[in-house]
Amino acid sequence: GAGAGAGAGAQYYLYTRWGRTGTGGQAKLDGPWATPAEAQQAFEAVYKDKTGRPWQGRPGAQAPGKYAHLAAPAPGAKAPKAGARWQYWLSADPLGKADGWYDYDSEAASEAEELHAQYAANPAMHVRFVASETSGFTYKVDLQANAQTNTSSGTVRPIRRVALGTSPS
Repeated sequence: GAGAGAGAGAQYYLYTRWGRTGTGGQAKLDGPWATPAEAQQAFEAVYKDKTGRPWQGRPGAQAPGKYAHLAAPAPGAKAPKAGARWQYWLSADPLGKADGWYDYDSEAASEAEELHAQYAANPAMHVRFVASETSGFTYKVDLQANAQTNTSSGTVRPIRRVALGTSPS
């Protein structure tokens, strides 16, 4: 989006960020422009390039080979630190851990909760990627199937979201 200051001499910029979910990604800052209209025009050009659709025509159907327009999560839906615990089922662990449900590390849980809010607003976005700081692995997480797949080993494990204040079933 375009960021701005007000008054004489204000400058307007376009900040874009991209990359696979669960990674730091890349970012770019374009500008400055002298008017919000110029920054808006630059934004609309990037949006059309990435989605194949004009900004004014959003959301519309996803164009083949292009990004989908994502709906914003419902207000209050994005509370990554307070919304829920995320857990995975571990069995027959080669390192000898007992079978059972284990909590995601805090960073991965926060990311999973944010992705869950996005999924609630965009059901087609049920497969995403989450990086675990403690294990060093990246997982393909299917929020519809409640499963995670280690992208290195291919190991698939059940996952669950436990709302805070409730007992796991």
